[in-house]
Amino acid sequence: GQSSLPRLALTTESIVLVDGPGGQEAMAAAVKDAFAAHDRGMELWIGVDAEWRDPCPLSLLQLAVAVGDAPCTVLLVDMLAPHRTAVEELCLKLLLTPRRSL
Repeated sequence: GQSSLPRLALTTESIVLVDGPGGQEAMAAAVKDAFAAHDRGMELWIGVDAEWRDPCPLSLLQLAVAVGDAPCTVLLVDMLAPHRTAVEELCLKLLLTPRRSL
């Protein structure tokens, strides 16, 4: 039978798979845009989820980035893919963003 659970429909979100150079460039652009809007005084929201299987290392980092009322950008970061340290630096920049008091 069909499940009675509600389904989330992704309509306006931008989903970026970060598993190589193209995804890294898209992630860098999304982070740059988010911080530019944040610097103009807009609220920056970051949601985090992670996937792994013990004893393996972190395999997938999911970062949802939203600024103000703009559509959310979801970054699916493949942590096992060979990529430069720039991706890790972008992740840290998002996760260590100073928060303004509400």
